[in-house]
Amino acid sequence: MQVIDIKNAAPTRFTILIYGPSGAGKTQFSAGFPRPFFIADAVEGGWETIRTMDPGDFYEPGIYPEVVGIENFSEAQAQVEVLKKRIVTDPTKAPKTVVIDSLTFLSMTLQDNLLRGGMDVDKDRWAFYRALMNRLRAFMISVHQLNINVIWTALAKDSDSSPGPLIAGQTGTTLPAAVSLYFYMRVFQPNLQAEPIHEIRTRTYGGNPVRARKRLPDPLVPTYRALYEAYTRPNGAQAASPVLVPARTVKQPAPVVRR
Repeated sequence: MQVIDIKNAAPTRFTILIYGPSGAGKTQFSAGFPRPFFIADAVEGGWETIRTMDPGDFYEPGIYPEVVGIENFSEAQAQVEVLKKRIVTDPTKAPKTVVIDSLTFLSMTLQDNLLRGGMDVDKDRWAFYRALMNRLRAFMISVHQLNINVIWTALAKDSDSSPGPLIAGQTGTTLPAAVSLYFYMRVFQPNLQAEPIHEIRTRTYGGNPVRARKRLPDPLVPTYRALYEAYTRPNGAQAASPVLVPARTVKQPAPVVRR
């Protein structure tokens, strides 16, 4: 049981599902959260984005994201258990944010597990995708019980008729209910001479569904500071806050990557 203070406007943590096309900026946005720990697809290598980030984009000077590359669903579960022990053993030094990068990858590997386990999607599609949803939901619950910031990333479907996160079956329409913030992220170039612009959409954009339990600016600047400030102000406006001073620029080592 957890006692929740509903009178406090400032969240003690965020649970977020953010989806969008490859290169939209999901990894960079996640890396700007306090002490992020990435559980990432070892093959896709999205963490390479972190290597090119300005050190000033990180929440704390000298605190670089940790990255663990995984190759299957079981390895993701094992890393959550490792993280749980770190939080219990030394909460002051443990990560404050866990990033699951991505739900698209996890759903694909879990489908493979179910097929190898003998389930036949052609014989009973309902049972197959129900099992997939239940396994993913149970995993999400275990991650949320860490009681730190949680970010789930996903690719976006390449479909105008059925937009949303790229997760098998109807799971992509049900899992967003498990998080407090459900965002679509995109990148665009206003003109050929301009730099690409990354933005988070907090209201339905181009048919892509989103949800927030508080009215937020749309579009939202894709930084932890902008999100925190918008979320804690009554009208959702973005304004300066003494709590979140941007990290100063310092020379930092490469991110810790383990496989």
